[in-house]
Amino acid sequence: MIIGIPKEVKMNEYRIALNPDDVSKLVKAGYMIYIETGAGIGSDYMDNEYEKVGGKIVSDGETLYKLSDIIVKVKEPQECEYEYITERHLILAFFHFASNSKLEDVMKKSGARYIAYETIVDKDGRYPILAPMSRIAGEQAMKYANMYIKGDKTSEILVIGCGNVGMASVKKAIELGYSKINIIDMNLCRLEELRKDGYDTYEMTEENMWMLIRRCRIVIGCIYINGERAKRIISNEMMEEMIDGSIIMDVAIDQGGITEQSKATSMGNPMIRYGRTSIYCVPNIPSCVPREATNELSKEIYRYIYENRDKLDKI
Repeated sequence: MIIGIPKEVKMNEYRIALNPDDVSKLVKAGYMIYIETGAGIGSDYMDNEYEKVGGKIVSDGETLYKLSDIIVKVKEPQECEYEYITERHLILAFFHFASNSKLEDVMKKSGARYIAYETIVDKDGRYPILAPMSRIAGEQAMKYANMYIKGDKTSEILVIGCGNVGMASVKKAIELGYSKINIIDMNLCRLEELRKDGYDTYEMTEENMWMLIRRCRIVIGCIYINGERAKRIISNEMMEEMIDGSIIMDVAIDQGGITEQSKATSMGNPMIRYGRTSIYCVPNIPSCVPREATNELSKEIYRYIYENRDKLDKI
């Protein structure tokens, strides 16, 4: 089978799906791999590094799609790529169909097969490809919020969701010196475990949300349910009650966002302003640290392809 790695064309996306080390492993496993020229530049990987390990550089995305059976991407195909997708292809990417019905329609009409990284679950119930990106997103979200409020460590924090993103945000907040950190979730067993570890935890109820939203200056929203659209759990009325200068880091924006105002933004213009509150809605936060994110992502994508090579060849 022939793998193609296109250059990411989503705005401000600097990652590449596979680094040269993992391309080398797949070449040795028998795959032919094409890489679009310049695809790795955002992560500081040059074309010649891929050529040295057996990758073949092609000049443009259209050519790459024509040559390849399996397309290995980071983010979902963009509109300028739709015309390249045919029934020949198996496409691996973060699709997030829950917030993009048009893309789902395009993929169905194309006849292509597709695997969404965010829905892949291993035998232990982990999301092996999503998890490292969630950790990075959680850390970066907290770092950005800290900069936004100018490092005021007296500020109270609300973390909505105690999964990979949420706990990465909590750990980064502690590292930065914050002490007033609240965690809210629907998973009562997990909340009890965290409470025993000394965290301030709350069951996800409307009453608790109102109480916490009124007193927390930083809100990090990171609830994820496999493949489902995010619930808009922060209403306009709640945001109107928030402290002046508050920020909501809507890490769930890939799945549609958790506030009534949420819509995808970009790193160049990341904020939506509502009343006294700013909402950060950048959908590809890990791209803020492209080299680190690429290496973490590549490791898991390589492992998935290699361990499922017989299945993928038959899809």
